[in-house]
Amino acid sequence: MISDEVKMQVGVYRFRCDICGGEAEEPAMHPYHYGALLLRAGSNEYAILDTLQIEVADEVSELLHEALPKLKHKSRESAALFQAIAGWVCCDTSPDGKPYKIVGDPYCPTCECVSELWTRDDAPPVRMIDLPIATHTIWNRLAPEEKEQKLLSALGISDR
Repeated sequence: MISDEVKMQVGVYRFRCDICGGEAEEPAMHPYHYGALLLRAGSNEYAILDTLQIEVADEVSELLHEALPKLKHKSRESAALFQAIAGWVCCDTSPDGKPYKIVGDPYCPTCECVSELWTRDDAPPVRMIDLPIATHTIWNRLAPEEKEQKLLSALGISDR
């Protein structure tokens, strides 16, 4: 589910899949959009997760540190883990009902893979695009115990 949209400046990389040779474009956030994470659902549904504007990000981070206390003072590892799970743990699904993930490796529309094997432009053209803002309706309705369980499940940790 998506609420409002925001106009964001993104770099649009052209990439070539090293598996099949297919070519496509993939947006990427500019570094000055600190705290804004680009989400992708399926092959081409994008949204924005603004971690500085929502309480949900703090809540997920806190639960993450409770589940894995050794991460408490390791900001790089903690941020990487947050980015790996946040899109599908706390965000509602896309308009097509697909879970979001933080954009990482590009999606190849030719062979339908997400692969680390690709080549991209060094200096992407910059474009202003409208990005929907991800919502957190389902997450916000969960009881604290359900939120903890959803996070633990995402981390591959069984009940404690």
